[in-house]
Amino acid sequence: VGAGSAGVSQSLHEAGSSVVAIDHRRPDHELPFDYIEADLDQDFGSIIHESLEGPADTLLALDVIEHLQRPEHGIAEIHRGLSPGGTLVASTANIAYLPIRLSLALGQFNYGKRGILDVTHCRLFTIRSFCRALESQGFRIDHIRGFGPPIRDTIGDSFVLRWLDRIAGGLAWIWPSMFSFQFLVEATCLDSAQDLPGNAQS
Repeated sequence: VGAGSAGVSQSLHEAGSSVVAIDHRRPDHELPFDYIEADLDQDFGSIIHESLEGPADTLLALDVIEHLQRPEHGIAEIHRGLSPGGTLVASTANIAYLPIRLSLALGQFNYGKRGILDVTHCRLFTIRSFCRALESQGFRIDHIRGFGPPIRDTIGDSFVLRWLDRIAGGLAWIWPSMFSFQFLVEATCLDSAQDLPGNAQS
């Protein structure tokens, strides 16, 4: 979901997965799998069913939910597109990242062209609020992994930058809510409200 230029979809296809990609505009180049054009701010769960002739086993929503005008609705459509017990892998930026907290303490909150405060983000999430949004739409959180800032990708590759990148990644792994620039959540699609945490009967 939110496949963009389909780079990740292509890699999954080449690895042997049966792939259906979905986003608002199909790439210009030819693709060896289905690519559905759909408005992700509208209903799209049934479209996934139609393309796969049934629900998906695994669904990826990488850096897309924060761009939706109604994230909860988008998550609900993702739930509709998954089979009970299916896996959602979703990622987003962490608004509670330490440098952002420090900027707020200094009265600074400036949107930009990329990063956590990307001007195209419609909703900003902490790890807790993101997990809460998933749980409210019928998902059980299984794993959370934090990632440090993309130092080597955005600044350069040198001995010092490699060590800084490694340290930042280690801190994000140890304390993701504070030190992760971005985080990834693996969640299970539950069949009913009875399966939600706190609702299970003894």
